[in-house]
Amino acid sequence: TSTGKLVPSVSGYSDADYKWQYYTQNITLYAKWTAIPYAINKTTSEGVSSISAQVEGTEAQHATIGTTVSVSALPDTTYQIQNITITPSDTTIDPIVITGDQGQFTMPASDVTVTASTVKVPHNITVNNPSHGNVDVKVNGEISDQAVIEDSVELTYTAHKAGWTLDHFEVVDSAGNTVQVVQEGNQGTFEMPGYDTNVIAVEKQFRVLIDETNFPDSFFREFVEENLDKD
Repeated sequence: TSTGKLVPSVSGYSDADYKWQYYTQNITLYAKWTAIPYAINKTTSEGVSSISAQVEGTEAQHATIGTTVSVSALPDTTYQIQNITITPSDTTIDPIVITGDQGQFTMPASDVTVTASTVKVPHNITVNNPSHGNVDVKVNGEISDQAVIEDSVELTYTAHKAGWTLDHFEVVDSAGNTVQVVQEGNQGTFEMPGYDTNVIAVEKQFRVLIDETNFPDSFFREFVEENLDKD
């Protein structure tokens, strides 16, 4: 009687052991391989709340080669999942990239690590232009009506009616929170919250004596008188 491991190895399975005896007639040998359970590791990063890996509807920490694994990722508030990546510890096996926040992959003959990448969700900036001027919006120095959380938003008020100027800006997000605005003259800046925002420019009227001292040029003085809002 002899024992040994003369049958070939199979990737993802433990080597098959067998036992045989000498016979005076032809015999058939059978070998049985046992599937190896490989680890499924889950690593969260910025903007990722949790990662799930399931086999047949049950959360799984291990899976054998060829098993279908369902994965999904849940983002933090103000983020969205861009893709999910399954990286085998065996560097000879290519990573698997799933677009979106859920999908499936076939378990390779290797431990794997599941990660997710995110992008910040853009939020709208709505401006209620006042009656006697308008407000320009820049995000990180570029004209835009959208921004992501923590972006720097710049507001500039320009009067288009003589006798009016900016009193102050009011910014309220869609959750009903008042957003702090740092104001200098007709300009203001605020940090974008994780919600849509509504910008209001509150104007005020100022009085200037229209005479030869303040407006020595008669033509310009007449222009101001014609265009000054007398309400």
